[in-house]
Amino acid sequence: MWHNLNKEELMKIKEITEYSNVIGAESGDYFLFRCTNCGKEIDLTYRGLDPSAPYFTYNCSNCKKEGSFKFQIPKSHNFPLRPA
Repeated sequence: MWHNLNKEELMKIKEITEYSNVIGAESGDYFLFRCTNCGKEIDLTYRGLDPSAPYFTYNCSNCKKEGSFKFQIPKSHNFPLRPA
């Protein structure tokens, strides 16, 4: 399963995804996000729309990486305008 990747496999994914610090994959009913630097799950916070794309910030409590990303606008639907 994707979350059992070793450090070398994480680095390959990081290169393929243009050096992203985060990867995500489906696991049962959930979509989980992991840090590509250490493989641990990240803390993810929905920040609303920026300006029309769903915008998230993240941080890894293990290796302290942090950043943000947006979902692709044409493929993201029905997000609330503001966080709850």
